[in-house]
Amino acid sequence: MKTAGGPDEPVFGQRESGGRPGALSEFKWVTYGEFHERFQSLACGFQGLGLQPGDTVGIFSGNRLEWPLVEYATYYHGYISVAIYESVSRPQAMYIINLTELTTVFASLVCAKKLIEMRTQIPKVKNVVLMEPPPQDLVDKLIENGLSVFNLSDVEAYGRDGEEEPFKRPTYDDVATIVFTSGTTDMPKGVILTHGNIVSSVAGTNYVMDQKDLARMGPKDCGVSIIPLSHILGRLVMHSMVATG
Repeated sequence: MKTAGGPDEPVFGQRESGGRPGALSEFKWVTYGEFHERFQSLACGFQGLGLQPGDTVGIFSGNRLEWPLVEYATYYHGYISVAIYESVSRPQAMYIINLTELTTVFASLVCAKKLIEMRTQIPKVKNVVLMEPPPQDLVDKLIENGLSVFNLSDVEAYGRDGEEEPFKRPTYDDVATIVFTSGTTDMPKGVILTHGNIVSSVAGTNYVMDQKDLARMGPKDCGVSIIPLSHILGRLVMHSMVATG
């Protein structure tokens, strides 16, 4: 997706909490160039996890910088992202993981603990990639439950130091992601979305902005990520903001 943001312009920012819940600090910004380099390296590192293009990749976390890093990495080399709401119940999470045959899940520390709790019901999961440095006791518990544990930064480094894989532009009909409902009435329902679906949604948003039925977004605007990125509206907002710089 071509964007209006230059490589040195900021694209994502987050506060560093220093490990203390609720603690705030200055925003740390990532530029378009840095973000592109990171998700490209992460995509190349997927093969080190035994993944092949066309495989599903789980994202089990609340909104944070690592969320779009994993999402865009899956887009880059033809993997299929499967988002799991951080707040989803254990039976619903197990249902999504098993239905989509996930073998690898990128998880926050909170969600990694949930994977341990449901371990016996998700036998196909082999790899857990943690989005932040974990305490050793969590790593030990994951390993005790037969899971291979990786840090996201190490997967990035593996891809960055290895042989660069050429980018293969996806077609309109290539599957990009499987989006599940939040499961408020019953088990979550999955919707298969293609790269064409996503690009068409962004193009439609741009058209609505051109018609002045929606405020025009541009490089001087900044959005706050509140809607869960597991929800397609949260992702549409993110994609539209990236596309408009």
